[in-house]
Amino acid sequence: MADVVLVIDAGTSSVKAGLLDRNGAVLARSTRRYSYSMPAPHAVELDFAILWTQAEAATRDLTSAGHAIRAVGLSVLCPGLVPLSETGTPLRPAIIHMDRRSVVCARAALRTIGRDRFLNVAANLPFPGGISLTSALWVKSKEPEIYRQARCFGHTNTFLARRLTGAWGMDPTNASFTGFYNTLQASGWNVELIKELGFDADRLPPIVDSSAVIGLVLPDAAERTGLPVGVPVVMGAADTACAALGAGVTTEGDILNSTGTVEVMVLATAHPVSSERYLIRTHAIPGMWLIMNILSAGGEAIEWVRRTFYQEMDTEEFFSVHLPRVMAARDGMVRMSPYLSGDRTSFTQRFASYRRIGLQTTRDDFLQATCRATVEEMRKRFRYYEAGWQPSGRIRTTGGGSKALMDLKMRSFPGFLWEEVPDATLRGAARLAWMGLDAGI
Repeated sequence: MADVVLVIDAGTSSVKAGLLDRNGAVLARSTRRYSYSMPAPHAVELDFAILWTQAEAATRDLTSAGHAIRAVGLSVLCPGLVPLSETGTPLRPAIIHMDRRSVVCARAALRTIGRDRFLNVAANLPFPGGISLTSALWVKSKEPEIYRQARCFGHTNTFLARRLTGAWGMDPTNASFTGFYNTLQASGWNVELIKELGFDADRLPPIVDSSAVIGLVLPDAAERTGLPVGVPVVMGAADTACAALGAGVTTEGDILNSTGTVEVMVLATAHPVSSERYLIRTHAIPGMWLIMNILSAGGEAIEWVRRTFYQEMDTEEFFSVHLPRVMAARDGMVRMSPYLSGDRTSFTQRFASYRRIGLQTTRDDFLQATCRATVEEMRKRFRYYEAGWQPSGRIRTTGGGSKALMDLKMRSFPGFLWEEVPDATLRGAARLAWMGLDAGI
């Protein structure tokens, strides 16, 4: 059997495990699903105990295949802020990127630090939920006992690495979305800024490079997952950064469009320029950054329409037959504002809305309007790239999505060559794992 790395890709609605060889070929995969919860207005959480149980199961599905697993790589949703005990046990569900309950804390942080300083240091304004310092400060304010008990406030790969190896860590791509990190310099936590916000810097994990081995699989984790004891675990990166690496979006002006729960478009650059109009994170490879335009409910918006209006229709029929038929029809009158889960670059809670609705409006009109609004919003935000950089003429795409939606994107970006890269997230995380393994040899 071939030497492989095993990747754990923990997303918003599922965890995937994959076995990949050195060429990036996916030899086997397993997917286990879960759901986020909305326990209060504007609150969106993910139970990491369930995520871990599903990650164990997905990994066990693959470890009996007989391949020689050389390392474990991690790709994760971001942010997924979770306070952890000394043993790495979550003290509450993780607060994920769609959460907007921390707007008061976000505005207070902005007043304390100032807009220019946030942009010049952290590269991003402290948008509620999407930049996780706001959620950390919310926990400190609203759940003080949990704050006192917390040994570490980490992101999703902090949790997974701790469970697998017993070590603490967070990589730069995740740290970029905390608001505590020197993102433009990629130089570690900004202790002065953290102190001014009233947070304890010693509750943050060490920064570990995305391609660095953070530790070895412990006996308990091996028993639960089927992984061999002592296999190296590489820190990994946020899922979009992994996807960019796996799709070859690694040189100046390269573009990636990732379609999943979230619709994301990123531009790779060695010359980051911060703005309140978009987000910035470090790339998974040193010396590069990703300029990110994000629509929080991209694929999830289409899924919401399916669940709401097409309950009697089989999922395969909806995406393979009905959606292409609807998108091929003449453009209807209904228009949508595409903010079903808010806006990651706004302090004000934004909502979706449909307009130009009449007695003749059908469910297909809502479906068509939702798809068009998603693409139109990303096209509008693409202008930020055109104003500040020189985009290449090629857009690599990954993450699935229907052919009908891809056709609409291609028509909306005339002059660009679209190239699909399957399994880019798994491939990127696997590449980091191989890099970490080779560095340790």
